[in-house]
Amino acid sequence: MLEEHPEDSYPWPGALVIHRDYQRQGLGTEILQFLTNQFRQDANWTALRAAVKAQNEAGRAFLKHSGFVEIREETGHFAQGKQAFFVVELRLP
Repeated sequence: MLEEHPEDSYPWPGALVIHRDYQRQGLGTEILQFLTNQFRQDANWTALRAAVKAQNEAGRAFLKHSGFVEIREETGHFAQGKQAFFVVELRLP
């Protein structure tokens, strides 16, 4: 968890990874809801940002389903080389 990103001052949660055998059972949604409730109550945050690789269609669909909005596309260097990714944001009510 990065509580305040040095470039935009938003909190950025780390990776949320659910084993393939347990995906599409609501676990990711349940974990994300718990974490966002904690962030909102304990830290008084109003938004979260995250990044998802452009080719990660399942991750992008999950984040969209969870209320995240793609705000920009960037390119970065990863272990697999240069890749596009999206910065997404979730406004916390």
